[in-house]
Amino acid sequence: MDALEELKAAVSMASVRKAIPLPNGKDFEFFMTPMTLAERERAKRMAKTDDSTDFALRLLVEKAMDKNNEKRFHVGHLPGLRNALPATLVEKIMMAMIGEDDDQDEVQEDLSIKSTSKRAKKGQSTDS
Repeated sequence: MDALEELKAAVSMASVRKAIPLPNGKDFEFFMTPMTLAERERAKRMAKTDDSTDFALRLLVEKAMDKNNEKRFHVGHLPGLRNALPATLVEKIMMAMIGEDDDQDEVQEDLSIKSTSKRAKKGQSTDS
């Protein structure tokens, strides 16, 4: 098995449910597949500025789906997302969408520990 096939076999590209608690006690629910590099680049190109908020809103429009795999938002919703809702609510939705896998920090920490351990075994200092 080549490296790409090994990586593809190790991950799931299935939709994942995301839920954001709303002030009225209900949840705003959406589904999304993991973001690919191509999707990220497309959202950057579609953003009219280098503003990270515009980028995140474009991703939200493109990636947030309902349980039937229909888009929850369309481009016409962008002004409303910017102007008609509290920033904190829209930011929570964007962060849930953009947020890395829950295991990402653990993976990075594990890699850092392994890297440090290898240097220490070779007699090198672990201080950076």
